[in-house]
Amino acid sequence: MTHRPDYPSTDCPTAWRAYFEAVRNLQEEDMRQAYKRTVQRRLGEGDMLSAAGIATMFHLSVEEILAMVRCGRAIGIERSPGDLRLPFWQFQEPLWSLLPTIRDASTCKDPLELVGFLEQEAAELEYLTPRVALERGHLDRVLDLAKYGLGEMC
Repeated sequence: MTHRPDYPSTDCPTAWRAYFEAVRNLQEEDMRQAYKRTVQRRLGEGDMLSAAGIATMFHLSVEEILAMVRCGRAIGIERSPGDLRLPFWQFQEPLWSLLPTIRDASTCKDPLELVGFLEQEAAELEYLTPRVALERGHLDRVLDLAKYGLGEMC
């Protein structure tokens, strides 16, 4: 937390309410800042490419890539205005075929959350990531995790 406000010097409930509201606001701001740092760190990793990089890698146009992101077919995360990053592995089989099914089954609404779900080891998958489990043919187990096991993730 940036700077905790001073305790109220009175027993007045209004002063204490204001104090706790100020603390909560600071905590929320700290969480927003931590999330921004996490996003920037993740977007800087080597598997996250620009739309132009993905287009070149998979012999598509940038417009096709952007259309896929807009309609929800591909995961795209905005690094800054006009700078979209996409994990290249989503365009490879079996993920490319299965991604819409996973997205529909999951409660993840944010693209970064969906990437986080696909990359986080899960005890329900013998500590494999859902991405690896999909590559090994465990669609049903990943779908169950996406539907029922995401309470803390999304």
